[in-house]
Amino acid sequence: MCPTTNSPRHTIFFQKQQHFSPFVHQATYLRSFYSAPHMRPPMGLQYAIWAMAANGHAKYHTYHDVFYRRARRYLEVDELKVRLAPSLLPLTPSPITPIRLSRDGRLNSSRETANIS
Repeated sequence: MCPTTNSPRHTIFFQKQQHFSPFVHQATYLRSFYSAPHMRPPMGLQYAIWAMAANGHAKYHTYHDVFYRRARRYLEVDELKVRLAPSLLPLTPSPITPIRLSRDGRLNSSRETANIS
């Protein structure tokens, strides 16, 4: 994807959604996003940020599930890589996990509420 097409989603995320996930530093993320392709943030993180930006937004809400599923897929692949070859990957914490857990938690709590009533 072209970096300029995602600028509105980044703006939405950092203006409206970042308080839910303050572990992503705006200046650092954007600097790396607009740098060379090999220096960009992991695709899972990019899709997670776009999913959070699309969540509840009038223009992008239809893309929320697509971005979320892609972020989830990239995270699962990264987890599999860690299990298969842990010595080949750095031990840096992934900011995608809290985003995934926050959405999964909201989905589970809404399902539980629906089952109770």
